[in-house]
Amino acid sequence: IEAKKCELSCFDNGATTTEMRYLAKVYSLVPDERYRNAFNQALNCLIEAQGLCGSGWPQYWPKREGGAGTSYSNFITFNDNTIVNILKMLQDVMSNSGDFADITDEATRQKARESYEKGLQCILDCQIRNDAGELTVWCAQHDPVTLLPAVARNYEMPSYSGAESANILIYLMGIENPTEAVIESIEGGVK
Repeated sequence: IEAKKCELSCFDNGATTTEMRYLAKVYSLVPDERYRNAFNQALNCLIEAQGLCGSGWPQYWPKREGGAGTSYSNFITFNDNTIVNILKMLQDVMSNSGDFADITDEATRQKARESYEKGLQCILDCQIRNDAGELTVWCAQHDPVTLLPAVARNYEMPSYSGAESANILIYLMGIENPTEAVIESIEGGVK
């Protein structure tokens, strides 16, 4: 297994955050430092991976090498709830309660807060504007430099993505005391 392992971490389809939730649950029941350490390694991976996409997260980390067919995995990825799942995880870390009580130290929770704020801003910055300049929804992948919708695999053209956008909007609607920018984003997306 060790010889065949892949050095890439995947974040879509609940990968990584699901395992982190499991580790947090186990640590809350059995306070073995191995579980806490593994959780924090994954958390550090999430925070470091954000740097690849500026303020968003890619599908894989570290950056995948290769030509056509792999470059999309280095884009800001809303596909399969990637960013929504990561933001929810960061919020749980920041809460320092429930399964996440004392699984990290305050300095790490501060890094999680900073990462969360940048990730939320990424959602707002990537929201597609129509020709009239009105806020609409999101694509599954966005270019990490231009923030514009990007081509993924050959059957995933830049588009207004229904499933990803609906889940982003549901997430944004759950934010307590949203900023005016978040409210405008929700109103534009719903419209």
